[in-house]
Amino acid sequence: MSEVLRPAGRYESVVIHQGIAYVSGQLPRTGNQLEFVGRIGRELTLEEGCIAARLCAARALTVLEQALGGRMRIIRLLRVTGHVSGLEGFTQQSIVLDAASAYFEQELGPQGAHARTACGVYNLPQGAPVCIEVQAAVRD
Repeated sequence: MSEVLRPAGRYESVVIHQGIAYVSGQLPRTGNQLEFVGRIGRELTLEEGCIAARLCAARALTVLEQALGGRMRIIRLLRVTGHVSGLEGFTQQSIVLDAASAYFEQELGPQGAHARTACGVYNLPQGAPVCIEVQAAVRD
């Protein structure tokens, strides 16, 4: 993603404070296009949910890199919080978010390892199936 990614509303994509970068929730978008819409287990399969989570992770890393001027300032990821929209009774949020975690580790190596929370929700903005937030330790 070479274009500058901008937030969809009245907030910052990344806020950096005292060595911590807080990346706002990222949806599975390419540019401004939402690539996946619907709940996992209804409109989307588990595999599609995993692809959506990976796309969220890629977008989160891209906006972080843009805010920092590259990866060299990333010390390590600290925490990833993922919200996964599924049908009532859907309990595989951790499997969906494993795809995002694997992406971060693939891209950042040991610095991509992180603590994580996986939440199940009924709806997300614009009908997205996954939303991922990231916190990272960064160099000044």
